[in-house]
Formats: sequence, C-alpha cells, structure tokens
Amino acid sequence: MPWLPADFRPPQLPSWIQAPESELGEALPLRAVLASDERVAVALVSCVAFSTGFEFAIAVRSKDDIDSHDMGFGPPPPYGPPPTGRELLIGLEFADGRNATANNHPSGQVMAFYTDARE
Repeated sequence: MPWLPADFRPPQLPSWIQAPESELGEALPLRAVLASDERVAVALVSCVAFSTGFEFAIAVRSKDDIDSHDMGFGPPPPYGPPPTGRELLIGLEFADGRNATANNHPSGQVMAFYTDARE
C-alpha cells in the first residue's frame, strides 16, 4: 500500500455525488445532438432529475474506430497513458455562469486510498 499519513481520512462525499437512495428521480423528455460532423455525433440521450442534482447519459456514434482512451476509459495520468489532446471533455455551464468539467481527478494520495480499499 502506498504511504498514507496515520491520520488520513477519506474525504466526505458531497450529497450530489450520486442519486439519493430514497429517490427514483424524474426522467426528463430530453434528447439532443450536442456536436456532430460527417464522421461522428455526440448526443445527450437521457437526463434524470433528483432533489440533489441530476444525472445524464451521453452517446457517441462514429463511422470510425475510436480509441477507448480518447473516450476517457482507463486510468487517468499519472497511472495511465499521457494525454493526447484528443480526449472527450464533458463540461457543464450553470445558469449563474459557473462551469464544471470531467477532467479534474483526485490527488494521488486519495486515489491510493481508494485503490487500496478496493483490493
């Protein structure tokens, strides 16, 4: 196990990290093509609202083979291959102008804790 301080405790997960156990959510009638060209399309295919936030699914369709690492599968650096600049980046802009992207990864120390806990 990688070295962790004796007093290390995993961070408290925020309530919006997953759907509440007590809710099924409300499916929204929403499907939209987010981006496309003659070879590939990216679409929002589902969205479910919960009291703490929402979850959504995105589908990618391509006439060409796509490397799974370009789609975000596999471990992030430094554990996986270095970025190529071709990775799919998912981001949201909120009504108040704030935005969030899916390319922020936990620190190595936090990743080591969860990797060890899984094993």
